[in-house]
Amino acid sequence: MANLQGNCLPSVGKGGVILATGLAVLSVASVALPVINIKVMGFGGGLALASPHFLGGVAYLLPLAFLAGLVARFAPQAQTYVRVLEIAGLVIAVGIALYATMTLLNGMNEMSNADRQMAQMLGSANARQLSSMRGLSLAGGTLALVLLLLGSAWQVWSGRRR
Repeated sequence: MANLQGNCLPSVGKGGVILATGLAVLSVASVALPVINIKVMGFGGGLALASPHFLGGVAYLLPLAFLAGLVARFAPQAQTYVRVLEIAGLVIAVGIALYATMTLLNGMNEMSNADRQMAQMLGSANARQLSSMRGLSLAGGTLALVLLLLGSAWQVWSGRRR
């Protein structure tokens, strides 16, 4: 009975756990939900981060980092690594967001070039009709990724005082 205190978990801050849980949920949502909706010739579909045409399996590093950060808050042996996992999660999220942004901008540029070529080949009236049947729009995964970036930056910034 005298050694009972030595086996207890260290105190875990409720606010930190809530933020880590929210970030873990947002990281899963940003990988699972489509980041953009693509519409071509009247037919559309969503493109998620984990799509083989986008990031593929590398996208699963994002939820892995944030889930590891959440689990580390409850494991006494991993308490010293919580800060490192928070920073690693932010770095991975920023890297994925930059890659996604560059890929989307490149895709939009290619679609614009294709529209110009269609206008030259078909004439402006027919090209306008075809270009109205296509489009890119942001989807729920983008909102989750932006919220994840903001929350993760807040977590790292507020944790620097610890």
